Amino acid sequence: MQDSKFLAKHGNNIVLASKDKHRQIIVSQTHQARVMTSTAHGPEGVSNGWIDRTALARGQSSGGEDRTWIAPIGSKYSLYYPVGTEMISANWRVPPALQQQNYQLKSRSENRLSFEQALFFENYIGAQFELNLKRSISLFTQQEAEQILNTSIPDNINWVAFGVSSSLENLGRDWSVQNGAVTLWSMGMYQGQDDTKSIFPVVSSQPAINYYLMKANPQRVSIIGNSVVFRTDGKQRGKIGIPNNASRDVMGAYSEALGRLTIIRFSKTKQASYPISLEKPTTDNMVGDVINAYNHGPMDGSRFANASFFELESAAPMRLLKKGDVVTHSSDTFHFFGNKAQLNVMSKAVLGFDLLSLDLLH
Repeated sequence: MQDSKFLAKHGNNIVLASKDKHRQIIVSQTHQARVMTSTAHGPEGVSNGWIDRTALARGQSSGGEDRTWIAPIGSKYSLYYPVGTEMISANWRVPPALQQQNYQLKSRSENRLSFEQALFFENYIGAQFELNLKRSISLFTQQEAEQILNTSIPDNINWVAFGVSSSLENLGRDWSVQNGAVTLWSMGMYQGQDDTKSIFPVVSSQPAINYYLMKANPQRVSIIGNSVVFRTDGKQRGKIGIPNNASRDVMGAYSEALGRLTIIRFSKTKQASYPISLEKPTTDNMVGDVINAYNHGPMDGSRFANASFFELESAAPMRLLKKGDVVTHSSDTFHFFGNKAQLNVMSKAVLGFDLLSLDLLH
């Protein structure tokens, strides 16, 4: 992979590869068992994940195409603002448990890894959480990939696929509405391209969409049939959220320039409570989004000022766990490579979306 030599200098990595070495993923034990990147084209192939080289060179954890974070980011239960501070971007902090710990490797086989780590958090109102996180990572065979997608993969398409299954156990006191709850949050980062569109199949032609860091803009967010389409070019900062009652259990992203269709299938329940991304201390409900998508853009003074990337995210439900209870979440990532006609076969079969309809957008 293009990034393999760089990553080898900045972390303890494990490579999982198919027998022919074409399909590979790099997992970093140093950086919280993230799937840093993947390729469908062998050791020298194109990398699919966005790598934050500046942060990694400094020994910080950042980037990668699948990481487990803990939600919520917003509301008075936020884990990302220290107690007593104003809830503004200058005070936003990633909890140390999510970027400063090496996760323990518990098992390893040819195509599977498992990790475990005890975590501690304090939320915005001072409630404390003792947790145990388990994270299992699999490089899929073709049979496994086709079974998950319930469709065959054409021979004329190159591809790579992997899955991450996580569980979060409450090791401390029982959780309550007064003190809040936390949950699993799966996030993937990808390079922004001028023509990249992210696709979110929904259950109606008029879905509820939550907007963060941006206002509703038809040039950025469109409805095509029963899908929300978000321009994720890494050029303008913005974020959307799709509630559980509007979303399906799958999402994707397509770039004709890259010849790549990304599909992510994730676990989803009928439960109404999901983490909210609204960053206001007066927000106290837990009815948020099952999907979030973030598009980066210029940020004066930020180390991300010149970075071009976007994120696709899914969350587990918010549940008031008793001591010993567990919440789980899974997210399976597929990258397919080919021309538009070839990739449209997979898009229609899995997303129910016709890639040719993107030609109508400007």
